[in-house]
Amino acid sequence: MTARNSWLSRHPKIGGVLISFVAAVVVVFLVELGLRLLLPFNMTAVSTVGHVEAANASYYGWGYNPHERIRIQDPDTGELHVSRANNHGWRDRDRQIENPEGRFRVVVIGDSNVFGVTVPATKLYTRVLEERLRRDGVNAEIISMGYSGWGTDQELEALRREAVLYKPQLVVLHVTENDIFDNLMHTDPGKFGARKPVFYELSQTGSAERRVNLRFSRDAWRNRALRERIISGSEILKRAWSVIEAYKYSSRPPYQLGNNQIRQIAFVVGVGPGDPFVAALREVENQAITPDELTALAQRFGQSESIGAILRIAENRHFHEHWGPSFYRHPNDHIGKKGWRLFLAMLVEAKRVATSAGAELAIISDADEGHYEWDLYWHRVAPDDETKKRYLAFSVHLKEFAEANGIGFVDSVDKVVRSRNDAHPNEAGNQALANNLYRYLKANLGDEMRVRKTR
Repeated sequence: MTARNSWLSRHPKIGGVLISFVAAVVVVFLVELGLRLLLPFNMTAVSTVGHVEAANASYYGWGYNPHERIRIQDPDTGELHVSRANNHGWRDRDRQIENPEGRFRVVVIGDSNVFGVTVPATKLYTRVLEERLRRDGVNAEIISMGYSGWGTDQELEALRREAVLYKPQLVVLHVTENDIFDNLMHTDPGKFGARKPVFYELSQTGSAERRVNLRFSRDAWRNRALRERIISGSEILKRAWSVIEAYKYSSRPPYQLGNNQIRQIAFVVGVGPGDPFVAALREVENQAITPDELTALAQRFGQSESIGAILRIAENRHFHEHWGPSFYRHPNDHIGKKGWRLFLAMLVEAKRVATSAGAELAIISDADEGHYEWDLYWHRVAPDDETKKRYLAFSVHLKEFAEANGIGFVDSVDKVVRSRNDAHPNEAGNQALANNLYRYLKANLGDEMRVRKTR
């Protein structure tokens, strides 16, 4: 009697495929397990805004775990700067809550300007200032707390939860004009409204009242793309994704006209959407184009005098996607409205919290001449004195409010220079910020610093 043939011997081709598949799955599993145990790849290595898996994300919305790796890329040189979050998850030196030496302490809280999205950790203005004060003999700590994308609501939360524990002599809020809109993110009916754990509302008396955001969910970040959720769960996929993203970034054509860039060019050179020049630009929309080709195109349609502006706007930069014609005259029409009043009320609340902890409060404003010149360079604002006045009005009104409410204001004496390819302060800009805050400290807390000289 002949023994029955096995299934594999009867189906050798299918069996071979199945064996190869199982072997591949086992190899992938072992590689995945090995990477997870020995060389975990944190998604913060490809993100500079923090993530929802961090422990502090439950009360800030996003953040970093202690000593996680942070990667920052210089937008002008492409140089990569790698550092670690400190022992509390901030982009700063390790800090201890206790202060047995009685150091002079300043806590600086803010968004991407404090986090420093374009500079190495050693060039952050808080670090530069701390080192300068120590060279002066002041036993000082300039403690930095900030994440990209924060609003005043998250800054207040950091002030309440952590900053006051250090018992600082001064708290500095580095505010930006977009804080006004960030503070209203909770009103978004979609996923953006669920990304912050707390928010503030104006009470009937005009004060800022803290509210728990019942819609808050970490899934509001996780669900932004199923692809990202899948990638974040695999060590192999995370590495593959980072390589693909790096390639996509490096392979972007230097010049490419998107829809918004064509609109901006038309607006800046003063032609309508139906102009033949605009029609010609539409023919090469979303295609790589060389400066010579674009120059020839501009000359053919009588735009020779505007070639410089056209070439600059045609550079393939992400910020061109977020420009609109209304920004060109910078109307600053939010001043006096509800969002502005809420913002000011939150500053009053920040002063109250700081004062209760024995600290003074001061403000640094991002709406300075250096920022205006950056927007002017990219033809995002009109080159006239009236537009410049409106652009800087945010800081003017803010300083008036601060002085009327016993809040300090750090004047922008040294111009805060921005990166060419990004609106955030570069190394020179961080040095200027350090100089400006240094002057403020010397003028307003000089006596306090003198009694805390290093012995």
